[in-house]
Amino acid sequence: NSLARSQAKFGGFDDAVLVNERGHVAECASANIFLVSKGKIITPSIDCGALPGITRAKTMDWARDMGLTVKQTRINPKILGGADEIFKTSAVSGIIACVKVERKAIGDGDIGPVTSELMKRWSPD
Repeated sequence: NSLARSQAKFGGFDDAVLVNERGHVAECASANIFLVSKGKIITPSIDCGALPGITRAKTMDWARDMGLTVKQTRINPKILGGADEIFKTSAVSGIIACVKVERKAIGDGDIGPVTSELMKRWSPD
């Protein structure tokens, strides 16, 4: 994970998306990854290599509390660019919006409403 993140940084990116041996998204080098698509939250399932972190679980609970469907499944990396929103979660950083994938804007290139609401729940001010 450290090597993947270092290579991403060297290439001018903030993080790397890790793919398992079957070609499915597992997680980021430093966090779990979530997509928002058509009002649903999608995240890689544990059998894809996603770590079952506390922040990941709490985020899924909050999303359900917001009335959103949360789906844990296999994700083809090709669909990342078509997501409405993408965010990452980690115990260290909380919930982090991702507004670009491979330099391509996600949605309108700004933090989306679902991500924004989840970020507020992580750090209510």
